[in-house]
Amino acid sequence: MNGKQLRNSIYEAGFCDLKVLEITSRFFGDELFLSLGDVGTEPYVHLSFLSCYHISMDYVWSYKKPELRNLSSGQPCFFAQSIEISDIENKGGEFFQFDLDLFPLTVKVTCRKFIETDAKGNILVSASKQSDVKSVHTGDTSAENV
Repeated sequence: MNGKQLRNSIYEAGFCDLKVLEITSRFFGDELFLSLGDVGTEPYVHLSFLSCYHISMDYVWSYKKPELRNLSSGQPCFFAQSIEISDIENKGGEFFQFDLDLFPLTVKVTCRKFIETDAKGNILVSASKQSDVKSVHTGDTSAENV
């Protein structure tokens, strides 16, 4: 699946105008998760960006950002506005590049795998790119092979 097809699938599954409830990064930025939905209900969709190589988040400079830790769950201040997806290649292989407008926050993610699930964990959209890099890990972690 290319970036344009992936973008269309994400829009069909539901993305725009949903409230951003949570953004979480794990494993030192290797994974990024967004939960989108209505406040007071279970998240409508979860976006998972896996095997990430680049993540950046920037606020619109003119936005007067409140102290987010003091907001109640009924006061989300981020909304999914748009998503653009490009296919990129470099020496390490193929990647998706996501540009998300979560006003007042913009997020850029470069990753190999994307999964969108509903609140029950059902996969709505899934896509991945291949790596040209061969793993050097042999699976044998004995002391003489480390």
